[in-house]
Amino acid sequence: MVAYEVGYTEEGTDFAMLHRAVDLAARHHLTMNFFYHPVYIARVEACRRAIDEMLRYLEERGLRPAFMGPDEVWRWWSARSEARIEEVVASAGEVSFAAECGYPSGFVVKVPLGFGRVEECRRNGRKVEWREAWEFGQRWAFVVLPRGRSRLRLRIGRNR
Repeated sequence: MVAYEVGYTEEGTDFAMLHRAVDLAARHHLTMNFFYHPVYIARVEACRRAIDEMLRYLEERGLRPAFMGPDEVWRWWSARSEARIEEVVASAGEVSFAAECGYPSGFVVKVPLGFGRVEECRRNGRKVEWREAWEFGQRWAFVVLPRGRSRLRLRIGRNR
């Protein structure tokens, strides 16, 4: 997705449009290219104000994007496309699997929980943190994993 020179016009700023672009990317977990020509950054005050507003709005929303240029997005996307989830074992109250990705900064595994809640999450036998969110009609667990292969086990309880 591309947000091309979004957030300002010749007449001034358009923060509502900028907010909609950020909200769209956040809501649907999109990669979003916020592109601004360097000449406009240097010469147009409204362009710089739009960029400042984007950074402020990201902080206000509690969003932590990964800032990267197009080449790095390609490297991330390529590594992500080769990621693997294997050896899945699901039983009442638990799911475990092996996850592997070669991206240097690691990757996020998104586990559907239905209406359940994670009670415990372990990576290679050690407790790790996770985040849960209600999205797209169910609850999900998000677990950040380092580069390489990990064995993940989530103990899942009923939503209280």
